[in-house]
Amino acid sequence: MQSPFPGMDPLIESCGRWSDFHDKLIADLELELSRLVPSRYFVSLGSRAYIALADDGLSEFRIGPDVTVAAPTMVPIAASEPEAGRGSTAMLADDGPIAMLAANEDEYREPYIEILDSEPELKLVTTIEVLSPSTKRFGSTGWHEYLRKRKVMLQGVANFVEIDLLRQGRRMPMATPWPATPYYFFVARKAQVPSCSAWGIASLRPMPPLIVPLAPPDGDVVLPLQSLIDAIYARSRYDRLFDYSTPPESSLSLEEQNSLKSQLEKPSV
Repeated sequence: MQSPFPGMDPLIESCGRWSDFHDKLIADLELELSRLVPSRYFVSLGSRAYIALADDGLSEFRIGPDVTVAAPTMVPIAASEPEAGRGSTAMLADDGPIAMLAANEDEYREPYIEILDSEPELKLVTTIEVLSPSTKRFGSTGWHEYLRKRKVMLQGVANFVEIDLLRQGRRMPMATPWPATPYYFFVARKAQVPSCSAWGIASLRPMPPLIVPLAPPDGDVVLPLQSLIDAIYARSRYDRLFDYSTPPESSLSLEEQNSLKSQLEKPSV
């Protein structure tokens, strides 16, 4: 069964299948690009990885491709724990155990795609990012890590393609308002930054083709984004995981709810 939404299916996000979908989309984009780009190019998968330590007085730190790990910030005991009553005796070992909580930590890995040109020497030509919830969580480690890379790319280091298929979270900062659609992708060409082009993506109409620029004199690669997503939906059998008769209403606009109701009321062929 196909999704009742001709564009991006919002239930992939609201029903908890985003991580599965995200990794499959990155892999399929890499596979399709490897098939289509001229032989001088290499298509590579990269990954940002970092660990966020929560509420423990330690700094958040990142694991990058260079294997450099920032050391946690050490906090003196006297500054992080209540001071014992002045003049009181120290706690004895036989006073019994103290209830404590271990520091929580979350590890994040965010894959992305790089296209490298091998002539005359290996260099980065294009980076493609598919945003994840951690990169759209304003103020988080993921937000700052991604924003740092994004700022560098938008200085003209290479072509940059950003795909946002998530409704939750805050969109990346731009000088111009984003399209009035729930999703988008944009293309920043190395020679034209800070100017770039954005395409709005919705759920009730098919997605536009994805434009991936290469190095001159090679033309753009055009990917059928909607077909790739439809194929993931079909082989993942998302239709058996989602209950379209009672979708999370907060994830759908009134127009989307009415369209979905109309689709479900159509007689099956």
